[in-house]
Amino acid sequence: VAVKIVKGAQKYTDTALDEIKLLGVIREKQNASRHVIQMLGHFRLRGPNGEHVCMVMEVMGPNLLRLMRLFGMEGLPTGVVRKVARQVLKGLDFLHRKCGIIHTDIKPENIFLRLRKLELSELAAETPTHGAARKNRDTLEIENIEVVIGDLGNACWVDEKFAVEIQTRHYRAPEVILDAGYSTQCDIWSVGCVVFELLTGHFLFSPKERPGCSKDEDHIAQIMSRTGETMASLSHGKKYNAMFRSRREMRNRKTDKIVTVETVLERKHNFNPLAARDIAAFLVQVLAVDPRRRASARRCLLQSPWLEVIGDSDNAE
Repeated sequence: VAVKIVKGAQKYTDTALDEIKLLGVIREKQNASRHVIQMLGHFRLRGPNGEHVCMVMEVMGPNLLRLMRLFGMEGLPTGVVRKVARQVLKGLDFLHRKCGIIHTDIKPENIFLRLRKLELSELAAETPTHGAARKNRDTLEIENIEVVIGDLGNACWVDEKFAVEIQTRHYRAPEVILDAGYSTQCDIWSVGCVVFELLTGHFLFSPKERPGCSKDEDHIAQIMSRTGETMASLSHGKKYNAMFRSRREMRNRKTDKIVTVETVLERKHNFNPLAARDIAAFLVQVLAVDPRRRASARRCLLQSPWLEVIGDSDNAE
């Protein structure tokens, strides 16, 4: 097992107790998802710096960021990414529909490997090298991996939010940036960003603060460029009017021309046109600006052709 020991300060204790409640609900479900980390128990430990909350968790392998580094940050094989995406969505479907939980921080660092074929110690000892031969060998070794969503330290209930600003910057949904309220669909947006990153080794959105332009404004401009959508569906957001003069004109930043995800995959990352089209068709579903139009985890699992994996007999939970 693995033991997570929380710092003794009250704010960390309070956060840990919230996490224990969330993990307790997950644990109580009779058909818990294999793709969400399980808490085995919890206790308190008194030490020189006060009392610490401790959580006993199942042991996980390395996270997806580590896996990407093993591939030289050049992107993982499409078949592996497809399988990872499917399993992450199964985990989210369980959290969203059966537990009433929003993860709020889906990113490669919070998705862990549960390996069948490859010993965890062997993977941890690997160092990244480049080249097609190495990539092909690793593909054979990891084709049967399972992934598990972990670190629910920032998670919240669907009907009880703990924070207004959530999600790590590169994976943050437009409704969160514009303070337009959020739901389970913010996790789905993050999945789209993660899938692109796993495929290419690059962030889909990488906003920067510029003279006269905030990081939030740059982020929104990049989203409009990649999706071809306006933010009109989020015009009720508290930050919308400060950012926009009109539907397509931002106050402090020139709008970029539309360069779709399909185009970026094909021209910048050398995907063949057919593969780029199929991947983009999936990403359009999960990167819809309007959360009401964005596919749910379950809808993705049931209706996304790109997620169909040969030899994967698991059904949507």
